[in-house]
Amino acid sequence: MADSCEETLSPGDAQQRCTYCFQELNEMTDPRKLPCSHIVCFTCLENDWKLYELQCRACGYVDMV
Repeated sequence: MADSCEETLSPGDAQQRCTYCFQELNEMTDPRKLPCSHIVCFTCLENDWKLYELQCRACGYVDMV
């Protein structure tokens, strides 16, 4: 996956749950922040990744890669 579509997070970040599965940030494996600012587990992100785009389930933002 392209690094430009997401940002790696740490447990000190403001939003504390995955936007998709609602898992706590400190329990997530490799949480990512999307360009629309929603936080998603890498596992959830992988499941939604399409060939050239990612659409946020929470707000519908589409990121082309």
